[in-house]
Amino acid sequence: MGKSNKIMYFDNGCRVCRAGAFVAAKSGLAGQENLNPLQDMDELTACSINQEIYCNEMAVYDPATKETRYGVRGIVWMLEDRFGKIVRVFLFPPLLLILDFFYHIFSYNRRLIAPVYTTIENDCKPEFHWGFRMSYLAVVSFVSAGVSYLVGLSLPQFFSSGTQYLAVVGVGWLLHSLFIFVYSVRNKMDYYGHLATIMMAGILVQVPFVFAFYFFGSSSAWICVSLVLSDVLMSYLSYRRVRFLGLSQALTFAWWITLHLSAAVIFLLCR
Repeated sequence: MGKSNKIMYFDNGCRVCRAGAFVAAKSGLAGQENLNPLQDMDELTACSINQEIYCNEMAVYDPATKETRYGVRGIVWMLEDRFGKIVRVFLFPPLLLILDFFYHIFSYNRRLIAPVYTTIENDCKPEFHWGFRMSYLAVVSFVSAGVSYLVGLSLPQFFSSGTQYLAVVGVGWLLHSLFIFVYSVRNKMDYYGHLATIMMAGILVQVPFVFAFYFFGSSSAWICVSLVLSDVLMSYLSYRRVRFLGLSQALTFAWWITLHLSAAVIFLLCR
């Protein structure tokens, strides 16, 4: 395993990026000296890198040649020093196209997935991109709907089908999204992005409890605990993110009421 002299600049205003850099350093994928926050980039390096790109994608810079590569290509370029040319398999056009798509969904929406709530000096936020924002909303909605459907299938004691559970937990999100669409809200698309992240977190936290319900006994306590924990987590995330966006907490209240009232009505109608 070789040693790389390249420097990877990651976004210090994204907790996922911070965590990724920490894991890369601890696992030996990159040395600590190879990982720098882009907010701490020195002026000489900044002159050699395209700011319009490195705010949107991770930049990998070679101080010796002054060359920079971005995103998936930059990551592969850096890993090549460690693992050899075998990693170039990720540059195979069909695979690269898929990796680029999902990488860009993450990179352009990283501040919505795991924002840092403190003020960052010399900050460099990703640009808003309609395509990648809508792709993020679509992917998160699809995954959340799929997981919800499977959760409903695994709970036949309570729901006759996965579709029924999906309706119970999903209609409220649709109603609230429609309300935001017609209501005048600042940072509307940012709010939609944060809302999608909250939805994903809420459904994923239920999954371990469903496994516990299935493998360790069909006690309704498993379901009650998972629903309460999911509700508390989502409410907390909504409060933090609405505050982060500088919006009124009336949005959190409206979201919470809409989700619970719609779920209760649909559940009772299905009985």
